[in-house]
Amino acid sequence: MRRVTVLACGEAMRGDDAVGLMAVAALAPEVAALAEIREVGQLSPDELLDAPEPVIVVDAVSGPPAGELIELPLAELAERGLGGTSMSSHALPLATAVALSVRLRGRAPEGRFIGLAGAHYGLDNHLSEPVRGGLSAFIAAIESAIRELAQD
Repeated sequence: MRRVTVLACGEAMRGDDAVGLMAVAALAPEVAALAEIREVGQLSPDELLDAPEPVIVVDAVSGPPAGELIELPLAELAERGLGGTSMSSHALPLATAVALSVRLRGRAPEGRFIGLAGAHYGLDNHLSEPVRGGLSAFIAAIESAIRELAQD
């Protein structure tokens, strides 16, 4: 069994942006034991370069309909390029952070991005209704990815 690094992005006091942090806190103990969970706030290339592989990046996303689950291999996210549109609720688009780490590393890190589309990023600690509705599927997707990547 391999240990999986989970990079949980988000800000606890920015509405739906907290969903990644909430999801990793709710992982089943036997699944969490297979992972090293790191709360990173906003993803930067440095976190990806420093993280032992395989890696799962977990975050809220902007753009798709709120509550929609997004899963992509990190290599595919990197292909969106340095000028790609932001999928993250953060200033540095996820594709940019991953693409920069690929350029510095020379290859995409092994792993996945798992996100849940949000609707509300205001200053509070409440999830929107669509995000609350998608939270259990989000947690299940993260747990499934951890189990799968730990087996490889």
